[in-house]
Amino acid sequence: MGNNSEQFRHILVIEDRKARRIVTLEDSTYSIGRDTKNDIVLYDNQVSRYHATLLRIIDYKTDQFLYRIIDGDLQGKRSTNGLIVNRKTCLSHELKHGDIVRFAGKAKAIYHVMSPNHTDFNLLKDEEEIEETNQLQLQKNKAETNEDDKQTLSFHEQDLDKLNQEELVRLASFPELSPNPIIEINWEGKITYVNDAGSLKFKNIHQTESEHPILAGLVNKQTNHKPGGFFVREVKIGTEVFEQYVHYLHNAKLIRSYIFDYTKRKQSEIDLKEVQDLYHIVMAQINEGILIIDAITQKVIQANDTYSHLLGYSVDEMLGLNLRDLVALEEDVVEKGLEDNAQLVSKLSGKSVHRRKDGSLVNIKVKINRENYQEKEILCFVINEDNLQSPGAEQRSQYASVYDPLTGLPNRTLFYEYLSTAIANGKRHHDLIAVMFIEINYHQEVNTPLEQQQQEQIVKCTSQVIRSGLRAGDTVARWDNHQFSVLLPRVFQVKDIAKIAQRLQKLLKISGEKMPREFEANIGITIYPVDGEEASTLLKNAVVALEQTKKQQQNNYGFYSAKINQKTPTLLKLEKLLQQALEKNQFKVYYQPIVQINDQTLTGLEASLYWQHPELGIIPPQKFLHLIEQSDLILPIGEWLLESVCQQNQAWQAQAMSAIPISLKLYPKQLQAGNLVEKIAHILEKNQLDSYFLEIEINSDCINQNEDIAQQRIKELTTLGIGISLGNFGTGTSHLDYLQKFTFRRIKMDPSLIQEIKEQASANAIVAAAIALGNGFKVKVVAQGVTTEQQVEQLRQLHCDEIQGEWFSKPLTGEEVSKLLESIPGDIR
Repeated sequence: MGNNSEQFRHILVIEDRKARRIVTLEDSTYSIGRDTKNDIVLYDNQVSRYHATLLRIIDYKTDQFLYRIIDGDLQGKRSTNGLIVNRKTCLSHELKHGDIVRFAGKAKAIYHVMSPNHTDFNLLKDEEEIEETNQLQLQKNKAETNEDDKQTLSFHEQDLDKLNQEELVRLASFPELSPNPIIEINWEGKITYVNDAGSLKFKNIHQTESEHPILAGLVNKQTNHKPGGFFVREVKIGTEVFEQYVHYLHNAKLIRSYIFDYTKRKQSEIDLKEVQDLYHIVMAQINEGILIIDAITQKVIQANDTYSHLLGYSVDEMLGLNLRDLVALEEDVVEKGLEDNAQLVSKLSGKSVHRRKDGSLVNIKVKINRENYQEKEILCFVINEDNLQSPGAEQRSQYASVYDPLTGLPNRTLFYEYLSTAIANGKRHHDLIAVMFIEINYHQEVNTPLEQQQQEQIVKCTSQVIRSGLRAGDTVARWDNHQFSVLLPRVFQVKDIAKIAQRLQKLLKISGEKMPREFEANIGITIYPVDGEEASTLLKNAVVALEQTKKQQQNNYGFYSAKINQKTPTLLKLEKLLQQALEKNQFKVYYQPIVQINDQTLTGLEASLYWQHPELGIIPPQKFLHLIEQSDLILPIGEWLLESVCQQNQAWQAQAMSAIPISLKLYPKQLQAGNLVEKIAHILEKNQLDSYFLEIEINSDCINQNEDIAQQRIKELTTLGIGISLGNFGTGTSHLDYLQKFTFRRIKMDPSLIQEIKEQASANAIVAAAIALGNGFKVKVVAQGVTTEQQVEQLRQLHCDEIQGEWFSKPLTGEEVSKLLESIPGDIR
């Protein structure tokens, strides 16, 4: 099920000097104010030009959303007269049904969360009309109290006098004419309201009350839900199935349910499940092999047992593969197929070569149909039954010419073809390619038939171990009696090759301990295009690398290039030390102040990661952060930094110090992570920190790697109420484009530009242009790396907003920041 809040309507009833009107809230952000550029314009001179901002906030636990109203704009500028919500002044407030927001003068708004069937006309009534409606509704409720079949309100007549005006308005606003049941109970489980549809559908609900299936368990769950929270559940009563949306009104201590008859839809789901089960049964019984591929992504959608078994996979394993894993085609043909499916179908139709799980190839006669299914194009492969028979003598001969009979691996002939193809693709795509030679050395000679049999067993097991340690798309071949060759196409970094070699060494060592005879495994590695650009050159250099490794140390791996041999172990060792630093809590957070340029008022802090090494002391981030950024360590270390910053900020606020926004940088791997927003939301909630006080800095590299994902993440983070700043401004490209596409709280000029002020006219021009752009887009501009009074004066003349650098303060420890905050009154927004 999707976002359940979509079943409800979020409405803001605006009232100002001009009119009373309804705004249906659907977007993630709304600006509110007197200026006509706002999404919601308030017609009152006492309202600020940009008075407030509405942010849609997602509760990831319940998959619901609500709206938060913030005083001022997203750049942190507050309104003149502030916000008053339910008669209390506030800077930020999560809106609940019925909240009244007063801006200034006569401008106010009422927030409603309503069922999709609720009509809006009641919201526009004036006070006299509402009062008249309340009285009519009250008389109707009193008249119906003694009618069991039509009873809609459950309280005694003497209780009427206890109801205040607010409760009467609430009762009068219920949609009596709604065709769907609406039921309300108090926190003691007593029914306070049932509409006509509810009374007709559940005739005995007043007799059973909290024991009725629709109301059972609701009271017990109220303590688990935050104010304004929803949850949805499915309720079965006899043969009927209902979908129940439950809304907890904590202020009124009421539980309201919106109920929809789900019976027909549920039956449709059951029917669909039966059809799907039948489809899978039929697919399993068909003699032809069936493979269904998404024409755009080329991922496997479905495959039957016949085709899966032909290639040596289970059906479940097939679902994790794509066309590249199954069909032996040149890379450029597959990639062009993403844009031109007709070309791909043409290449694959008729006879094509498919790759088995063990790496062996099989010629298959294929018929391919292009179909449209659920608004997407699919390719349906049908493999003729003749292909599934046992191979004949000719096929066996062809197989034996390119595959090793003992291990089933490709032999050196087929490996050479694979390597030549990989080099051709590498030239087109500018990829690194690695070739490994792995040699098994036995501690004693083979003299008996038993020892010969044991050696063959070792070779077969070793081939399986090597295959298990490689990536999808890598190739292992048997080169000769006790040597294997490995092809690693499309490698991005040399250290990735070293990691695969280390993994193979570890697996072979574990395997060797279980073998009947002892052996050692050495690995020689050569890299395209560093060590050669021809297949023959790479193979020759791989053998040289293997011999060099054997001379230096047994059971080891080595590269052909002496420079890589020296550098790679150091990088891997440093990465291991960083992993240990995280585990041993050796990282420390420093904070550098951001201040207004004119009066040095503190406006924020930027958090940076330092390494407190037990022997080397404090190591600054520029010495090691680039390595973390390139490795998978960026995710756990980034999460640790975020958790630490939120904990520290909340601790400062708990000690009644000034609340201040803290920014930290996100790197491309973090931004690409699918659970980024969920983790940030969880950490904020866990530390009870208002999202306003967290700011995320993203530079152009983050956006360039995948602009679609970046746009989605920035939108989700902004919806949470988190400020986004654009880092390294003035370097790279497309910054103007980003300012037009995304909403930023700040732009941060790169320190390199600030260092060149006064020395290079081009730097002055870029800085002036950046400041003008920020002012034009109403975004604060921060100059980073400010170290001299001369730079400050130049930036002041250019009307820069804020500065950061050692001219004001070096990065500070948490203890040093505490002393600074103690001297500053109030929140910093």
